[in-house]
Amino acid sequence: YKARGAFCGMRRVMETEGCRDFLAVSTGNHALGVLKAAELLRPDRVKIVVPNNTSPTKLRGINGKVLALRHKGVDASVLYIGDGFDEARQWALNLQGGGDAYYLDPYSNPWVVAGQGTIGLELYRQLAPLLADRPEIREVVLLSPIGGGGLLAG
Repeated sequence: YKARGAFCGMRRVMETEGCRDFLAVSTGNHALGVLKAAELLRPDRVKIVVPNNTSPTKLRGINGKVLALRHKGVDASVLYIGDGFDEARQWALNLQGGGDAYYLDPYSNPWVVAGQGTIGLELYRQLAPLLADRPEIREVVLLSPIGGGGLLAG
């Protein structure tokens, strides 16, 4: 799941703003990334907002990670808001500035996107040695499935 962006975003906010309370909206992968980042960085609180149409499989994973975080002393919770991602995200965006929680957006937060972008560097490091002896190859095409598009934003 997408821990790169969530970790980068959460760490940066904790270091520069001293924030220890986070909010994220997701139908699965971003939530799992935020929860993994919370496991490593141990903020005080993490709220995961999921729409009511979230996959039961993803919900099981999210709820399992939330429970594990609670056992490690992080106040973690899941909120069910709206019938779809856009509705849940709008709810979270409306909270910005009105509370103490920092909203880690999967698409527009520059640190989350920068963290996701590290996958490009990793791919380059893996491909460069393979292509060094093949000057006839001028481009490489990367095919990637897209759910919400957060990883590809990076």
